[in-house]
Amino acid sequence: MNEKRLQQLLISFAENRISREEYDELMELIHQTHQNEALYEAMDSVWKEIVYHIPVSQPQRESVYDRIINDPRFLKTPPAVNSRLGLFKKNWLKVAASLLIAGTVGIAGYKLFGTEQAAPVAYLQYAVPAGHHAQFQFPDGTVVAVNAGSILKYPKDFTGKTREVFLQGEAFFDVAHDAARPFIVHTGSIKTQVLGTAFDIEAYGNKKLNVTVARGKVSVLEGSNKLGILTPNHKLTYNYQNKKAEEFLVNANDAIGWKDGSLILNNLNIQEAAEIIERWYNVKFDIKALRGNQTRFSASFLKKESLEKVLNVLSRLNAFHYTISASGDVKTVKLTN
Repeated sequence: MNEKRLQQLLISFAENRISREEYDELMELIHQTHQNEALYEAMDSVWKEIVYHIPVSQPQRESVYDRIINDPRFLKTPPAVNSRLGLFKKNWLKVAASLLIAGTVGIAGYKLFGTEQAAPVAYLQYAVPAGHHAQFQFPDGTVVAVNAGSILKYPKDFTGKTREVFLQGEAFFDVAHDAARPFIVHTGSIKTQVLGTAFDIEAYGNKKLNVTVARGKVSVLEGSNKLGILTPNHKLTYNYQNKKAEEFLVNANDAIGWKDGSLILNNLNIQEAAEIIERWYNVKFDIKALRGNQTRFSASFLKKESLEKVLNVLSRLNAFHYTISASGDVKTVKLTN
């Protein structure tokens, strides 16, 4: 069995560029893993090479897995009982869910399970796990930096009258100018539109949206309602709960410092700071003991500062104690008075 070929096919699948013939070949290779103990090791190493870590629930993963194993091209004969089946299932669920749950399937004009359909727009999805940052360039020359814990969905090619992408989390866009094709970032119900500029969007969860402009002019809309037109060093904050937008004069470098590796905590309380540090260092916080502490503070840290140094500084600013514990791959920081 060619393990390198298996890896190539899995990556093509995750990137939504696999042909129908390649998909059939992939199903055959995966089918054979039930008979070949060594390929369970290969599947594990293959997954570690793929960067599409899309967070989905276990019921969703189970549903995807059931659809795959019931595909006649996959299950030609019942799988052999094997102690490594759990490892295979765990890794294959991640690969499958990264594409299927995100709704990006539509490979080479076919549904994943063989029914012919009209070719949809081919979307790719880039997910950056906690503790990491990423930067890449779109085909139009736009450069994007993606912050930790973020997901960016974008077309394989910008072929229409607009250049549209979808963001969950935070990203900085340095947009290549194209007067004929506006660049649009969708974050839930909010649309941020530009022709050529540099700006940051922060949209974690469903509480608020922050748009900060470093260069050029940016229009922010909800449907047809224009929330604001921003120029350099201006920030718009939109509250999803009360539907209110506010504009502030800021230092844009503070908002975009993260893309160069600087951790900047600007006028935050401990709960707001903990949310950022969780994504930055891939840790969990237990701050129940400090829920009533609404003191606001500011602090900045250079690239690659350790978690311990950050906590030492913040503990002096906020008069708290901390302990760090680990359970498996999960590291927890507990704060107390």
